Amino acid sequence: MKLRNLIPAIFAIVLISTAFTPNPTSEKNVPVFKCVVNNKAYEYTGLKAYMRVITGGYKQLSLYNDLFSKFCFLNPSTKEIAVSGSHEAIIRYIEPGTNNTYYPTTGKVTIKSLDLTTNLVSGEFEMELHSKEHPERVISVTKGQFNNIPIEVLQ
Repeated sequence: MKLRNLIPAIFAIVLISTAFTPNPTSEKNVPVFKCVVNNKAYEYTGLKAYMRVITGGYKQLSLYNDLFSKFCFLNPSTKEIAVSGSHEAIIRYIEPGTNNTYYPTTGKVTIKSLDLTTNLVSGEFEMELHSKEHPERVISVTKGQFNNIPIEVLQ
């Protein structure tokens, strides 16, 4: 058999093997934080959440990454939280490249799973954010998810 006859077969084998290689972020247990910001997708892996007791004996669960300098929940539990004017969720978004800070004016975060035995949290979010310094600029966050984020309990 000639080499040029083998090339299509080799190409087909490589193509099939890549099609069945799992995408690590699509696996169920991989920690991932992702969202779409003004039609641009962002995805972060390897994040942790931090649970601590604050003044008054309240629990605070915090996540952060390059976009959200603060993504915190006071006395977290599995529930839906309105993010505008809520004391249950404190969210600050930092616009990449400008470092302008934005705060949610509408939207929600749903904590779908909070397992303090395995120390994992998962949920969904969407919101619109505005800046006091740039009121004309609106940041739209859609398709937000944080899945299987490990929780480190701080003393």
